[in-house]
Amino acid sequence: MARRRRYLFACTVCDAALVWPSEELVKDDPHSSCMYTVDDGFHIHSVDSLGRPTVILHPDRMWRLTVDPSGRARCPDGHPVGAATTGQNPPPWFIALWTDKVTPREMRGPV
Repeated sequence: MARRRRYLFACTVCDAALVWPSEELVKDDPHSSCMYTVDDGFHIHSVDSLGRPTVILHPDRMWRLTVDPSGRARCPDGHPVGAATTGQNPPPWFIALWTDKVTPREMRGPV
């Protein structure tokens, strides 16, 4: 049986934890636009419209992460770490964390 791995993402500048731990959801094509299929409890690696590598999470995973009115995702100290994404009206929205602005930590045991 494959071991399930959960990750917690933290800001690279101040090391503040941003979201609740989530399990990686593996897709066939990591460069496909799959942000609208990420369920709560999972994250997926993707790229944004500018080609930056991202980690896409459901907004229910937000813990200490905040999203300002412009859609910028920030850590508790205000460092920009990603963006909220929308694509429909009414929007299902998701969090796209920039992989160069967050540090993944593998979680072991219960949270």
